[in-house]
Amino acid sequence: MSFTTVPRLVRIPAMRSLTTANCSNLARAFSSTTIARAGPWSDVPTRKLNQYIVIAEDYNDAGANARRLEVRERHLEAAQKGKQAGRVSLGGALLKRDFNHIDSEVGPGVHMGGSVMIVHAESVEEVQARLNQDEYMRASVWDPSKTRIFPFLQAALNDVPTPPKANIGQGVAARSSSTGSNVFKSVAPLKEAHMLDQSAQASASLSAGSRKSEPSLLQLRKEMEKNGGKGHKIVTLGALRKIHNKRPIKGDN
Repeated sequence: MSFTTVPRLVRIPAMRSLTTANCSNLARAFSSTTIARAGPWSDVPTRKLNQYIVIAEDYNDAGANARRLEVRERHLEAAQKGKQAGRVSLGGALLKRDFNHIDSEVGPGVHMGGSVMIVHAESVEEVQARLNQDEYMRASVWDPSKTRIFPFLQAALNDVPTPPKANIGQGVAARSSSTGSNVFKSVAPLKEAHMLDQSAQASASLSAGSRKSEPSLLQLRKEMEKNGGKGHKIVTLGALRKIHNKRPIKGDN
């Protein structure tokens, strides 16, 4: 006689035992899996979040910068996804040197020593959990002991009016050296002066056209003599024009 092996049954908990706390734990576990797979900032928020500023300094060892540059593209890709999802407002690198002391041929990459981010989350603890999944933290670029998170309340500042497009990018940057530093001077655009010059030319053309339509004093006197005009030889231009305007045009009835 043969026997069939019956697999052991796994007892499923009753639905009433799935409390709110259990559901929250399941959701948190699913969220952590999603974060590890798609990046720490890629999920779209479903509720209004708070803003936080993150200041994360790198390790000081000799290989920290090389580790940063190795995973930088993946870090930026995750940050870009966070920007699209609405979880990252801005981000950038902290430099160990001022811009005036950075060799333009070398670039700022070798002088990066940390990061600053403004992110959106529900709490400081959530921000820290997401930072732990960041490429910089996983690759030992950021030093956890030098990572700070601050709740950030943004001031309600009015937007600055955008200058006219004609004045954007029209200046020519002229580089000069003064006391060992580079000074950039902007040459103002000449568009406004060109427009004024065109306006003056248009006014001059209009005045010239008006003068051509009005007969000169000599022409009016010859016209008066031709028509047998008599009177004092000294006749004003205004009087001759009145006589000219009162004459009927040939061909009119």
